[in-house]
Amino acid sequence: MSRIVEWMAFALLAGLSAIGYALWQAEGLGLWTGMAFGFCL
Repeated sequence: MSRIVEWMAFALLAGLSAIGYALWQAEGLGLWTGMAFGFCL
């Protein structure tokens, strides 16, 4: 059970990181803005 939770948490973090990076590249936003957006989600 704990293994599934670990994978879900890892997938969520990886997804947020990928989305934040994509938005940062696409919109030309600053690194801190992308990080703040990621934490707000």
